[in-house]
Amino acid sequence: QIASKGHAVSFGQLTQWSRHTAGGSNKIRGILYHGSATPGNNNVIDKITIASQGNASDFGLIDGTDRWGSGGAATDTRAIFAGGSGPTNDIDYVEIMTDGNSISFGDLTAAKYEARCCNDPIRVLVSGGNTGSVTATIETFMMAAKGNAVDFGDMTQIRTSLVSFSNSTRGINGAGMTPVRVPTLESINITSGGNGVYFGDVYSGAYGASGASQTRGLIGGGTIPGTTYLNTIEYVEIASTGNAQDFGDLTRRCYGVTGLSDSHGG
Repeated sequence: QIASKGHAVSFGQLTQWSRHTAGGSNKIRGILYHGSATPGNNNVIDKITIASQGNASDFGLIDGTDRWGSGGAATDTRAIFAGGSGPTNDIDYVEIMTDGNSISFGDLTAAKYEARCCNDPIRVLVSGGNTGSVTATIETFMMAAKGNAVDFGDMTQIRTSLVSFSNSTRGINGAGMTPVRVPTLESINITSGGNGVYFGDVYSGAYGASGASQTRGLIGGGTIPGTTYLNTIEYVEIASTGNAQDFGDLTRRCYGVTGLSDSHGG
């Protein structure tokens, strides 16, 4: 529970082993795109019911080329998956409450992988990632209207394999690598174009998971590049700048993971 500090407990199992996943959710259902599986990449999309612990079940397949390292975001009705290995500039979407394969939404401004997304009920921000080199670019599109992304602004520095989360007004980008670890967080106003500003410091490194409510954001797992995998959970109060604080621990060390919640900014 985001409101109560403590350790994570087991929820269930995905339909198959995977990492470098992407996810999105509404208040009822979580959608997870598998990404990198064994062997090779994977085009499978799973679903879970957030209120009920249990295993995931099949939702559909991703449209087009299998890929890993996509960014995910969602509103109450729609989830998107942006970019991914190749790299690709594809944006795909699904209707969260309707099982089925993803459909083409539009294109990012550049092909990239390991970018991350946050959103309010109207707008999605896609931040950072790797286009062949690590980037600080933030781009945006409107969730309700299919089409291509446009430039929004820049983060304070280049980041890939970062975390990104939001409430309905403020987005937080942070951690990740350049390829060295980037132990900072930055904030951005989702409703108006512009650049990120320093928010605070964070322990977590790259390939972590994140999730948020309207007040609090969590960051879990990941890796300090070249050293160790993490089981830590940190939190910030989204409305108040400051360093991330200890929240608890995951059940295991992990990286290339995805978080989602039933109370985020979208």
